[in-house]
Amino acid sequence: MDLTPISFYMGGTDVEGNNSTGVFWDLEDYPIPEHLDPATVVENIKFALKNNGYTGDVFVWAFLPGGKTFSKHSVQEYKDAGITTITVMEEKYLRLRRMIVDFLLWSADNCPHFTMGPNTLVITKDMVGKTTSFLRFLQTLATAYYHVLWALPDDNTTEPTSWVKLKWQWRILSGGGDPINETESAESTTVEQSM
Repeated sequence: MDLTPISFYMGGTDVEGNNSTGVFWDLEDYPIPEHLDPATVVENIKFALKNNGYTGDVFVWAFLPGGKTFSKHSVQEYKDAGITTITVMEEKYLRLRRMIVDFLLWSADNCPHFTMGPNTLVITKDMVGKTTSFLRFLQTLATAYYHVLWALPDDNTTEPTSWVKLKWQWRILSGGGDPINETESAESTTVEQSM
């Protein structure tokens, strides 16, 4: 297990008053798509966030179970893309527990200013259709003015809770696309216009 201390302070807001976004990404659940590389995925995530009004700095922490490889990409490629990689025990529960601890540290270092909280984008499959301490903590952040965003599996049919500001399917987010509600609205408008 990697016990290297990680700085979570992101400055809260930039000089223009834009809130930062912390991205917490489970690489086992959502690996880099086959046709992309780490730098492209990070740029696409930043593009998707910016297109939806999240214009502050973006910081990415990726969690990987110990003993696993980073797919076809080297650790250096992740570092070059600005991704802080965190290797934890192989068991999923321990990886989620480490993620909760990192959320706690991140939220303590990036407190909301008045009613404008920082943003957190969570990329893990263990949020859909479950009630866990992981989700309860994210809900607590949301009620304390943090903006919670998340990625869902491409085949997801479960509607996330109302306190999630935006949600994307992973293949859409990793490609820099629009959130689910935006995409669905655009598709229904296109269908109506073609009739």
